[in-house]
Amino acid sequence: MHMNMHRFRARVFLRSISLCKSKWHQHHGAQIHFSQNRTSTGPGFVEFETEPSMQMQVLKALCSGERKKASDLLLDFGSRTHSLTADDFLHIFKYCARSPDPLFVMEIRRFMELKGVSMNIICSSLMIEALCKGGCLEEAFHVMDSLGGSQCLYPVLPLYNSLLGSCTKMQSLIQANKCLDIMEKKIVGRSEVTYTELLKMENLGLQPSCHTYNGIIKAAVSHGNVGDAIGVLKKMQQKKLKPNDSTLATLSITCSKALQLDLAEAFLNQISECLYPHPYNALLASCDELNQPERAVQVFAKMKQKKVLPNIRTCELLFSLFGVVNAPYEDSDILSQVDAAKRINAIQKDMATNGIKHSHLSIKNILKALGEEGMIRELIQYLHLAENLFIYQNPSSGTHMYNTVLHYLVEAKESDMAIAVFKKMKLCGCNPDSETYNIMIDCCTIIQSYRSACLLISMMIRKGFCPVICTYTAIIKILLEDDNFDEALNLLKQVKLDGIQPDVLLFNTVLKQACYKERIDVIEFIVELMHREKVPPDPRTCGYVFSAYVNSGFHSTAIEALQVLSLRMISEDGNILGEEKKFVNEFILSEDLSAESQILKLFEDSEDELAVGLLNLRWCAIAGFPICESADQSLWARRLEGKRF
Repeated sequence: MHMNMHRFRARVFLRSISLCKSKWHQHHGAQIHFSQNRTSTGPGFVEFETEPSMQMQVLKALCSGERKKASDLLLDFGSRTHSLTADDFLHIFKYCARSPDPLFVMEIRRFMELKGVSMNIICSSLMIEALCKGGCLEEAFHVMDSLGGSQCLYPVLPLYNSLLGSCTKMQSLIQANKCLDIMEKKIVGRSEVTYTELLKMENLGLQPSCHTYNGIIKAAVSHGNVGDAIGVLKKMQQKKLKPNDSTLATLSITCSKALQLDLAEAFLNQISECLYPHPYNALLASCDELNQPERAVQVFAKMKQKKVLPNIRTCELLFSLFGVVNAPYEDSDILSQVDAAKRINAIQKDMATNGIKHSHLSIKNILKALGEEGMIRELIQYLHLAENLFIYQNPSSGTHMYNTVLHYLVEAKESDMAIAVFKKMKLCGCNPDSETYNIMIDCCTIIQSYRSACLLISMMIRKGFCPVICTYTAIIKILLEDDNFDEALNLLKQVKLDGIQPDVLLFNTVLKQACYKERIDVIEFIVELMHREKVPPDPRTCGYVFSAYVNSGFHSTAIEALQVLSLRMISEDGNILGEEKKFVNEFILSEDLSAESQILKLFEDSEDELAVGLLNLRWCAIAGFPICESADQSLWARRLEGKRF
């Protein structure tokens, strides 16, 4: 590699000699004067009074036209001097830039490379100037290509201007645009200077080509500066230049990733010909993430209209988008299941037409869609397909697929089928993970087998997986079904001892059964424990506690408890005396008939707890009960806080 590099450099040097030969003879047709004691501003005069002897001798030889002597002096100095820096050649570079002398500047560069002397920005700038003035633009492009990375772009920017200026003086727009294309590569490192550079080009009288604009847009996009890219795009439109399809595709993909779907689709629609589905896939992925299947239908229709062939990624996204009909708005029914089956079959038919084979993700998305629709028979059929395609050849790849199937079987309360799938999973060499064990422990709540759950926990621990909050929730649920509240509460304490933070789902599991069994003592214990653990209640918490008191005939306490829990849903400290004070007048005590409609709008913003809390308090006020603005004011809350559980 080292040898090849020197050969390449030699070729560059020889080419520079041929390119610059005529310019050199033209220049040396004129007489060059030399003075050792005084300085002149003329291009051939150099001040030597303070120069080191090596540079003085080389410069004297150059000014006298003794090229061979200058070269010999340079080589002789290199053999006698062990440590050299770029500064040892600085004034020679200055002379070459003023003269100009592109031939000798290339000789210096080759000499420095052989001696391992690194160029600095000043010497590089002077070298570029010498090459440009000498008409060796191709060589100047080669030098520029080795400079101007992301860390040193700003010092190098004047060199671009030097190149552009030379191109302009020589009326060489072809060379100028080549220069702008070097520049595009460097701007990738610091895309924020693109506007600056466009202005410099225009000030020099250059008109950047369409290709140049496209390169600058891509450079800006590569660093996430979409705003800058769009600014350059507008400049193109003002000049009636059309961006190429690859630039539009890049912009569309970037906007899709930023979830700017309108902008992404607008760029996508401007593409005249798209040979690859990547920009469409990016937009489909964003539609999937934002749950906008309606827009995805339009995107896929345009893809088909423009005859863009899908790939496996397209199909994976289509299964995710269209495999489920109603989620998350409605439960599945027979009609939605039939519709889902049609969609899945249609996508698979398209795959067969285009010769696309299933991937792990496409099968996983189908399994998820079938599970969401409750299509258990089809779920098992596609599991068999996954086993034949992937799992039997590579058992480790099947864990996630089995977990998906097991989850939906347990959700559908198909415990026998889930147990059979779990056994088959282990037999085919697919190792269960923590998620698998927790799903099967949850399955034990269906068959009401505390013993099986304990065996699974034992297996889980032996495999190196620690119980998590959902593990305890499932075990406690089994104990509560047997009315074993004492053991369930002991296990609840163990959760804290194990350093696991309890969540509202765990507490609601206990509250639900305590409400059903009218265990007020357990209800009050859990409510206070939630308060001490700073776990805010949710609407289900309010419902279980309220119903428990009502069922036991404690109606006033039920209202008071409902208010306290609602306040704790609205505010972390359980009061609306501070910033939330506006809720009292605007929503809770307001006589305006539109107050409830305004509260219901909070559901649209996913502020369910706030909306339910406000509705509960408003209902209490309408029923004629005094509103408690702070949980600390409640006698019920203070009584629970003072109890020793």
